[in-house]
Formats: sequence, structure tokens, C-alpha cells
Amino acid sequence: METEFSTTIWEWYADDEYKKLLSFCELCSGLEFLAMEPEAQSSSTPSCPGCEVWYEKMLCIQQFVDDFGRALPASSNTQLKLLFELCENLSDEAYHCNDQFMFHHKEWECVRHASRVALDGLGWSKLKAYIPEFEGRSRNVLYGVAYTKT
Repeated sequence: METEFSTTIWEWYADDEYKKLLSFCELCSGLEFLAMEPEAQSSSTPSCPGCEVWYEKMLCIQQFVDDFGRALPASSNTQLKLLFELCENLSDEAYHCNDQFMFHHKEWECVRHASRVALDGLGWSKLKAYIPEFEGRSRNVLYGVAYTKT
């Protein structure tokens, strides 16, 4: 039986593993975006959606798997790899620069679904409320960004 990944996140928090925590926060931010409906995706990418999504939302998936994949339950590791593969294999019609409407292409629905499944597998519903603290503390320790507990 696999341990819930949320337990691992709490262990990282207790052990002051801030790089891991911040990477998890960035991963989930990317997954949340990829799970959004097309209208919300379009309105939240003010510049080139193709570039913004690739560099800020998709690459963090592969980065997290490469850096911390061994800590993931096998099912989540597989799900994230499959999701990144879906992202990489979006057609030119579905994924290209300077088109705010690209998210309406039917290929994005598979990405949305896979992102939702990945978030569920990571225990997102149990952790989402704590992300501001995880991210705030991590950025404070790693980069000196001011953080006030709310």
C-alpha cells in the first residue's frame, strides 16, 4: 500500500526541506493552471500563452519528477510523466505562440483531465490550504523574501 504523498510533504515541512517544498508548490501551481477551464487559462496568460505555459507551468512537472520522483508514490510518478508527455505532444494547432484561444482546442481537455488526476493523486485537497505558508517560508529561507504568517 502506498503512503499518501501528503505525509511526505508534511515530513519535508517538519525537516525544513524548503527546496523540495517550493518545488512542490510550483508543481501544484502549474497543475492547477493546466486543470483550469480554457477561459480562465486564456485570461491568466497576458503575454504569449505558449511561452508562459511551457516555461512556467509545464517544465515544472518534468523538473519535479527528475528531482523528487523517487519520493512520489509510483502512481503519481507515472501520472506526472504521462501528463508531461501529453504536454510535449500537443499538436502545433493546439499549442503555439501568441494565441490566447489555443486553450480551447480539444487536445487541451486531455491535459486538463490528467492535471486534475495528478492533483488528486498528490493529495492536493488536503494540502492546498497550507500552500501559502509552505511557499512563504520556503521563499523566505531560500531567498530572503519577507514572509509573515497569516
